Amino acid sequence: MTPFTYMLCGEDDALWDDYFLLLMGRYAELKLPYEFRVAFSFIGDPIIQGDALLVRDADGRTAGVLGFIFLDGEDGTPAAVCQAEALYLREEVRGSAAFFRLLQAFSAYLAEQAPGAGTIRFWSPADRADLRRLFGKFCRLVKTNDKSYGRIDLFETSPARLEQYTSRRATTS
Repeated sequence: MTPFTYMLCGEDDALWDDYFLLLMGRYAELKLPYEFRVAFSFIGDPIIQGDALLVRDADGRTAGVLGFIFLDGEDGTPAAVCQAEALYLREEVRGSAAFFRLLQAFSAYLAEQAPGAGTIRFWSPADRADLRRLFGKFCRLVKTNDKSYGRIDLFETSPARLEQYTSRRATTS
């Protein structure tokens, strides 16, 4: 089993460089349904107004990222919603426990740093059955939007449900 390490970008410019370079270097693989300027804003939002977790493999290479921001709730509650803006794992680590460990680190981050976040959102291209299956394991499909650039799904979960899923999966991975 390949050991992975997880780190928060925070104020570390070198980690933000790794985050950005991985996503931009693999941009074609992301297969996002939006035009580049929209995708670029989702990739960049965590750098400007959020944070990100990086996954490093045993060789120290960035194997994946999860960038996120916080939004106010519909009732005006500050930082009530945590929205994943970018989630990517290199193909060669997708079958490993890296994804579950990344979600587990994300869950721990939310519990410690953002206890007021009651909702976690993930957006995904609606034509990706693999992503629907994946997010369906720990989220509920809230809606599918038809946009000029294509259809996108909105998935939501709670921090408690995410923690339950990652804890259960971590013991079987």
